[in-house]
Amino acid sequence: QLYDHFLTLGEEIDLIWSTPWNAGKILYYATKYPAFLDGAFLLYTVFAPLGTTPSTCELLYKLSGVMIVVGIAIAEFVLVFRTWAVWGKNSKVMISL
Repeated sequence: QLYDHFLTLGEEIDLIWSTPWNAGKILYYATKYPAFLDGAFLLYTVFAPLGTTPSTCELLYKLSGVMIVVGIAIAEFVLVFRTWAVWGKNSKVMISL
Protein backbone atom coordinates (compact mmCIF):
# COMPACT_ATOMS: atom_id res chain seq x y z
CA GLN A 1 0.00 0.00 0.00
CA LEU A 2 2.81 2.42 0.80
CA TYR A 3 4.51 1.59 -2.50
CA ASP A 4 1.26 2.27 -4.39
CA HIS A 5 0.88 5.55 -2.56
CA PHE A 6 4.27 6.79 -3.69
CA LEU A 7 3.67 5.57 -7.25
CA THR A 8 0.61 7.79 -7.62
CA LEU A 9 1.65 10.70 -5.39
CA GLY A 10 2.65 12.91 -8.33
CA GLU A 11 -0.70 12.41 -10.02
CA GLU A 12 -2.50 13.00 -6.74
CA ILE A 13 -0.70 16.29 -6.27
CA ASP A 14 -1.51 17.41 -9.81
CA LEU A 15 -5.11 16.20 -9.98
CA ILE A 16 -6.45 16.28 -6.41
CA TRP A 17 -4.54 18.77 -4.30
CA SER A 18 -5.09 21.70 -6.65
CA THR A 19 -8.86 21.24 -6.98
CA PRO A 20 -11.41 23.00 -4.75
CA TRP A 21 -12.88 21.06 -1.86
CA ASN A 22 -15.97 19.03 -2.74
CA ALA A 23 -17.63 15.77 -1.69
CA GLY A 24 -15.46 13.70 -4.01
CA LYS A 25 -12.24 15.13 -2.65
CA ILE A 26 -13.34 14.61 0.95
CA LEU A 27 -14.30 11.00 0.20
CA TYR A 28 -10.97 10.44 -1.53
CA TYR A 29 -9.00 11.62 1.50
CA ALA A 30 -11.32 9.85 3.94
CA THR A 31 -10.77 6.59 2.08
CA LYS A 32 -7.05 6.80 1.41
CA TYR A 33 -5.29 8.24 4.43
CA PRO A 34 -6.97 6.66 7.48
CA ALA A 35 -5.65 3.29 6.28
CA PHE A 36 -2.14 4.42 7.21
CA LEU A 37 -3.26 5.26 10.76
CA ASP A 38 -5.11 1.98 11.05
CA GLY A 39 -2.03 0.08 9.89
CA ALA A 40 0.15 1.92 12.39
CA PHE A 41 -2.22 1.18 15.29
CA LEU A 42 -2.46 -2.46 14.29
CA LEU A 43 1.32 -2.85 13.98
CA TYR A 44 1.84 -1.24 17.37
CA THR A 45 -0.80 -3.53 18.85
CA VAL A 46 0.78 -6.66 17.43
CA PHE A 47 4.36 -5.68 18.22
CA ALA A 48 3.69 -3.71 21.42
CA PRO A 49 6.71 -3.44 23.69
CA LEU A 50 6.90 -5.57 26.78
CA GLY A 51 5.25 -3.91 29.71
CA THR A 52 2.28 -2.59 27.73
CA THR A 53 -0.74 -2.78 29.98
CA PRO A 54 -3.72 -4.94 29.09
CA SER A 55 -5.95 -1.86 29.11
CA THR A 56 -3.71 -0.19 26.50
CA CYS A 57 -3.84 -3.31 24.31
CA GLU A 58 -7.62 -3.43 24.65
CA LEU A 59 -7.92 0.24 23.70
CA LEU A 60 -5.73 -0.24 20.63
CA TYR A 61 -7.71 -3.28 19.47
CA LYS A 62 -10.99 -1.40 19.90
CA LEU A 63 -9.59 1.63 18.08
CA SER A 64 -8.43 -0.56 15.20
CA GLY A 65 -11.86 -2.17 15.04
CA VAL A 66 -13.63 1.17 14.95
CA MET A 67 -11.31 2.44 12.23
CA ILE A 68 -11.94 -0.67 10.13
CA VAL A 69 -15.71 -0.29 10.45
CA VAL A 70 -15.53 3.43 9.60
CA GLY A 71 -13.32 2.62 6.59
CA ILE A 72 -15.82 0.06 5.33
CA ALA A 73 -18.68 2.54 5.78
CA ILE A 74 -16.79 5.21 3.81
CA ALA A 75 -15.99 2.72 1.03
CA GLU A 76 -19.66 1.75 0.82
CA PHE A 77 -20.65 5.41 0.61
CA VAL A 78 -18.15 5.87 -2.25
CA LEU A 79 -19.77 2.95 -4.10
CA VAL A 80 -23.23 4.47 -3.61
CA PHE A 81 -21.96 7.87 -4.79
CA ARG A 82 -20.36 6.35 -7.90
CA THR A 83 -23.44 4.28 -8.73
CA TRP A 84 -25.60 7.37 -8.44
CA ALA A 85 -23.22 9.27 -10.76
CA VAL A 86 -23.21 6.46 -13.34
CA TRP A 87 -27.00 6.58 -13.42
CA GLY A 88 -26.94 10.29 -14.24
CA LYS A 89 -27.61 11.48 -10.67
CA ASN A 90 -31.13 10.12 -10.91
CA SER A 91 -33.02 10.82 -7.68
CA LYS A 92 -34.98 7.55 -7.93
CA VAL A 93 -31.75 5.59 -8.08
CA MET A 94 -30.35 7.47 -5.07
CA ILE A 95 -33.45 6.74 -3.03
CA SER A 96 -33.21 3.04 -3.86
CA LEU A 97 -29.56 2.92 -2.83
